Amino acid sequence: MPGWKDYIESGLKAVEEGDGELADLYFSMAYDKAPPDDASSPFFLGWRLARAGKLRSAERYLKEAWNRDPGHVYARCEWARVMARLGHIQEALEHLHALRYSHPEEPAVYLAESELLMISQDFPAAVDALYEARQVGASDEEYGEALAKIFHGQAVQYLREGQLDEAYRLLMRSVELMPHWSSPYVNLGHIAQVRGDNHEAEILYRKALELDPENAVALYNLSSLYVEMGEYGEARQTVILLAEKFHDYPGIAELTDKIVEGLDESGENH
Repeated sequence: MPGWKDYIESGLKAVEEGDGELADLYFSMAYDKAPPDDASSPFFLGWRLARAGKLRSAERYLKEAWNRDPGHVYARCEWARVMARLGHIQEALEHLHALRYSHPEEPAVYLAESELLMISQDFPAAVDALYEARQVGASDEEYGEALAKIFHGQAVQYLREGQLDEAYRLLMRSVELMPHWSSPYVNLGHIAQVRGDNHEAEILYRKALELDPENAVALYNLSSLYVEMGEYGEARQTVILLAEKFHDYPGIAELTDKIVEGLDESGENH
């Protein structure tokens, strides 16, 4: 009979294969079977829930992990990331500052801090934190992925300002550094859509979903694109996938109404 560590291994394999629901099941079984003082099972469950956008639950399990083991740096860094996404970025940064003193040689702390500073749009400080991560031993892969996120954050800022060319340039640099990350493809798709190249936008949104089937923004944008193109059947299929995974995603009710209206007008609902 599989033990709790076997369930964690199976959960990680399911994540690699893009089966989020199966991963949730395995990590939940590991958590239920693990010893009460084990920190890894709540960590992996919290990490997985964070990836799925279930931030409140993720925060609880990640905090449980580092309460069980205050030296679990990865749980504490992931908790800080979740807190930042919940809007508590200052608390998250203070938590990471404290970790600097207790774990000054741990690259994960500086990498997490760089990511949070990027989220708060303090890009010079984010680069400084990334440089410090490099100084204490961050790998080439870790450094490249963190730099890709900084480029992506800058690109998003340019998008908000309507500077599409600058955003495109930075997104392409992000893709070069981290080709298996879905988020840059979503924003490249948005740029293509704004420029009227719906075919290219569809390709890019689908590429994002190939890399991460649970990318809610890609699902929403693709469904919206299909509405714009008058392909209401495709829009319906895509928004159903979105609703199954993220039923309270902002704007989903309005998007669904547009799809139903389009299906009625085209006669596809009959």
